[in-house]
Amino acid sequence: MFNEEQIRKYEEIFKKNNIEFTDEKELKSVLNQMYMYAQITYEQFRMNKKEK
Repeated sequence: MFNEEQIRKYEEIFKKNNIEFTDEKELKSVLNQMYMYAQITYEQFRMNKKEK
């Protein structure tokens, strides 16, 4: 889902916003949750658009 460069990019964004993770596993878990939420939101948007 995310390559190392993307993970480091998001890690920097989190650090700038004073969000720290205990380990790399926790960071990757949050990124995966963000990705899944984005997919669900996109699919919901598509379904709503088809209904109109």
